Amino acid sequence: MTFLLWLKKWWKWVLAGLAVLLAFIVGLLIRKPPVITPGPPPEKKKAEDDADAQKKHIQEVRDTTIAKIVSDAAKATEVKIEEIKTNTDTVKDDPEKVNDYLHDVGKELRQ
Repeated sequence: MTFLLWLKKWWKWVLAGLAVLLAFIVGLLIRKPPVITPGPPPEKKKAEDDADAQKKHIQEVRDTTIAKIVSDAAKATEVKIEEIKTNTDTVKDDPEKVNDYLHDVGKELRQ
């Protein structure tokens, strides 16, 4: 009888406790298990793909820059060789001019 009197006084609290317990149990039952996929997580894969794309872009830029530098150097070398051939034809008969010309070419090479 005392239990019924106590329950009559505290029934709201008992009902609230049972509701919380029921909500907790339903939450555990509804919860889906985590999906574990083999391999790296998608964020890591995306970061790796972005890094690979940046690396490829940098390599392409580097390759085009190197190719441009090499072609410019080859053109400059061809121009210089033509200039040397032209100057050689003008000084080949005079030893003084040859000496001065070789002296000037040596100066240019050292600079």
